Amino acid sequence: MDENTYTPPEENQPQGNYGQPQGNYGQPQGNYGGPQQPYGQQQNGYYGGPQQPNPYGYGQQQPNPYANNGAPGFGGSIKLFFSQYAQFTGRSRRQEYWYVVLFTFLVGVFFSLTGLSVLSSIASLVFFIPNLALQCRRLHDIGKSGHWIWLDIAASLVSVFLVIYMIMYMIVYVPGMTDELEMQGIDKSELYHFYSIVDIPSALVIFLFIFWIAVKITFLVWNCTDSDRGTNQYGPSSKYPDNFYNSSF
Repeated sequence: MDENTYTPPEENQPQGNYGQPQGNYGQPQGNYGGPQQPYGQQQNGYYGGPQQPNPYGYGQQQPNPYANNGAPGFGGSIKLFFSQYAQFTGRSRRQEYWYVVLFTFLVGVFFSLTGLSVLSSIASLVFFIPNLALQCRRLHDIGKSGHWIWLDIAASLVSVFLVIYMIMYMIVYVPGMTDELEMQGIDKSELYHFYSIVDIPSALVIFLFIFWIAVKITFLVWNCTDSDRGTNQYGPSSKYPDNFYNSSF
């Protein structure tokens, strides 16, 4: 070897293709950087299965299979109310219940404004049994026993007692109330047998009032609760039939 020839050290010599482009390094990989599938389109249908429809509606509007399914409407609800007059079995959906509440309220307002108090009392008696039956079916619709209705009846009786208590309390303790009764020709002696009501311990009255409030709030929440899906132990749902339920979930 010529002594004047310079040979670089091994570590300074390039190793193979080091420093050279490695294959397609730096080149677009596949469709990277190219046109992508539009955002919102399904990849092979519904995630989790090939070519399956997406029930949740990603990328497009899907019709709600439950919307207005079996909805009776106002007139239909009133018709069911009377046609199922004393039917305590089966189920009644939320819409049916609240349309009947609206109907009975409007009837009461009408009779009050027209001064037909006798007809208002008759209507209350006529509506009593079907209201109980409707409340029982509404409980069934959310999967609860119809026996809970006895709790609501007890709360209604408590409310009657509390009203009588407040009236008698005002007669006994509010100044000028007895004089007002005498001016109207009412003999106080006729009310003496009610006076013992005001002797009830105030703690008991407070307890009964709290009980009444708690029951009414509980039933308000239940009556605003949506129907159970599909068939429960009390029958099928008019809002969520089994075929819709099973096909969508």
